[in-house]
Formats: sequence, C-alpha cells, structure tokens
Amino acid sequence: MFRDKKELKNACQLLAAQENFEYVVVKSDQTRLMIKCMSNDCPWHLHAAKVSDAANGMFEIRTMSGEHNCLGVQHLGHRQASKTFLAEQIQAKLRDHPKYRPKEIQQDIHREFGITIPYHQANRAKAKALEAINGSDEEEYAALPKYCEDLGRNNPGSTFVLESTPNNDGRERFRRMFVCYAASAIGFEYCPPVLGLNGTHLKTKYKGVLLTATAVDANGSLFPVASAVVDVENDDNWLWLVQLFRGVLVQHVPTLLVP
Repeated sequence: MFRDKKELKNACQLLAAQENFEYVVVKSDQTRLMIKCMSNDCPWHLHAAKVSDAANGMFEIRTMSGEHNCLGVQHLGHRQASKTFLAEQIQAKLRDHPKYRPKEIQQDIHREFGITIPYHQANRAKAKALEAINGSDEEEYAALPKYCEDLGRNNPGSTFVLESTPNNDGRERFRRMFVCYAASAIGFEYCPPVLGLNGTHLKTKYKGVLLTATAVDANGSLFPVASAVVDVENDDNWLWLVQLFRGVLVQHVPTLLVP
C-alpha cells in the first residue's frame, strides 16, 4: 500500500535501480499504473490501482508476477534514474552536508546502485533536492515582504527597504533590497569613521549584485554595517544605498554626521 501514486512511482524506480533492470510504462492514469520489464522477452510486470474507497488517493499493488530472465542493464546510465529520483536519494545527505558536490553525488550513486550518471545530471539532481529542502527561488522572492516584516518585528529599530517594479503579467518583480540592523548601525559609532563600499556579482539563477558597506572595528576586523541586493551595480543603486544608510545614522548615531 502506498499513500499516493507519487510514492508508488518512487518505490518502482528504487526497485529498478536496486535490482538492475529498466521498465517501461504500459498504462498510467489517475487510477492505475502498469509497468513491464523493458526487455521484450522478460515476463516481469506490475499492476497497481487506486483503492476504490480511499478518499486520500492510496494505491495498492494488485499483481507483480514473473521472474526476471533478462540480463539487466548492460549500458551506462539508467532509464529510471531521473532527476526527481536522484534528488530523493541525495536529499538526506544534502541536508547534513550543504556543500555536497556533484562529483560526490556521481560517486555515491555509482557505489549504491551501480549507475553511472554524467556530471550535469548530478548537478540537476542537486538543484532539485535543494528546491525540495529550501523551496524554489520564485517562492523565496514571493516571501520577501513577509520576511522583511519578520525582520523588523524581531529587530526593533532596524531598517529594511524592499522595492519592486510591476511586471507584464501584473505581478511585482524584485528590484532591490536594503538591510541594516540597528545593532550594526549603533556599533559603527565605535569604529573609525571610514566606510568601505564594495560590490560583487551573485552567481545565482537570477544573478544580481550584492553591495556592502563595511567598517573596521577596534580589533582590526571587518565590521559589516549595511548591505543591499540590487539588479545592477551603477551610480543610482550606490546613491540609493548611501542615502538610506545616512538616514540610519541620523536615527542611531547622529554625532558621526558632519553638520
């Protein structure tokens, strides 16, 4: 018995990988799943159907008959080793080791299942697993307004500014975001009154640039003061960051400002 069809399909993929055979889908719809061994001469097949009185979509294996008489997978790769299947296998390890590399994924999949996958497939599987763990980039961007509200509630006196532009479909598109915690602004008073400005390009799906304003504390260590994520590094975005930071100083440490 399986909670839903997705869980059933995952179990079939896992079985095929562990038993070293490939299958083809004979029929698949909302109420049934029928698969057979990919080898024409092999009698193995499976038939599962939705439990008729189950409102939650449970599936049950009705028949799974025939012994494999094929030679198994005789080539590199595996028909059932999809991006989704691989992501399921590496998700737990990726939670424990966020720096889990595609090369290591290749090695682990080959060690566990005897399946050789190319680097780009391992990389896509890692991206799929990260999405399952952390959510998609689109979902995270949509959550930014709520995120700023939560930051403001838990960090009184801090400054968070989120700006967006209207998109063609009527939805808002991210433009830039400024972050300065009250503790950082207050701490700047005890640093030499020199501010270092720098920017770096973000290597993410939607790119962008991270702008930072950094000071040096009494121990000679870098002291992050404010930061912003913008669409491009230009004079307009730098002026926007500096003006917002000046407003922060007026609020917290006005003694540092020249009259």
